[in-house]
Amino acid sequence: MKFLSRKKILVLLLIFICFKAFSFENKVSVFNKYEFAQLSHFLYEKEHTRSVLHWNVTPFYKYGLSDSLCFDDFQIDLSSSFAIPLQGGIFLDSDFLSSGLEWYFAKTSIKSQPSFDSVLSFSYSFSISKKINLIPSVFFMYRYDNTSSYGGDLYTGDSQYTGLDHNVSWDDENAKRFTPSRIYFTRHSIFSFLALSFDFLLTKKLSLSSKAALSPVSYFLGFDYHSDENNNDRDESYKMKMQHFASSFYFDLNASYKINNFSLYTNCCFLYTPETKGSIFDLYDDGFYYKSVFNKCGTQTKIFSISFGILFAF
Repeated sequence: MKFLSRKKILVLLLIFICFKAFSFENKVSVFNKYEFAQLSHFLYEKEHTRSVLHWNVTPFYKYGLSDSLCFDDFQIDLSSSFAIPLQGGIFLDSDFLSSGLEWYFAKTSIKSQPSFDSVLSFSYSFSISKKINLIPSVFFMYRYDNTSSYGGDLYTGDSQYTGLDHNVSWDDENAKRFTPSRIYFTRHSIFSFLALSFDFLLTKKLSLSSKAALSPVSYFLGFDYHSDENNNDRDESYKMKMQHFASSFYFDLNASYKINNFSLYTNCCFLYTPETKGSIFDLYDDGFYYKSVFNKCGTQTKIFSISFGILFAF
């Protein structure tokens, strides 16, 4: 028992020394975010683009919470934000023949479903001068995007609908108009980033910071569910897996104004992944897998967001 009590005393003493050796601070913030996103998917047959889908969400309304643990110049940040379901945005769907003819085009409205994102960051601050800090960091981002389409118009130049002996463009005078079936789209995105930030202390209360980051590895898993012609059952689904290297970029600009023990801040950020091809594409119909003529899939991400929040320091 004496040994255990001494051991506990040593542990408590070690914790006390650590807190004395490193200044510790906890920062908690709440924020709301307005997010404008274009989430795109591409299907390829050999080297030909056969299908292009753009989910233009304008905007996602998100509410979030973040927590920062600061040990001297080392900092750990964790933040999450959640979207509320709202109607807003446009879904565009185009299909092409191998010749490049765009024979199918659909334009529908979008309803955002419950979605969220999380970011975990590790950073260290180097003081360049009294008013400028250089901050390298590593952070990881996970996004779950969930939307559905409804209503709208579909135009097709397929010969089986036009009565012609050949396919024509979707905007040809012989093309036929239909009401498209509902589509449900979900995508999981995982990014790893290497970042470099600059923090500028303009006055005792006002500061600005900027960050630029490159993703060494990013991973995408998308699901595209098509309902039947009566919008009842999801009878057809597409599964897309993509892994990209050094192809995603992140930029942000942050302004903060300190008032006693809390700060008001605003943040603008841009996440961009150019059109890049993946290697896995699966097609299921009525739950059964069958080989598709599409041998590759691709993705593109463009997301701009602006946030407003309040940060409390303890």
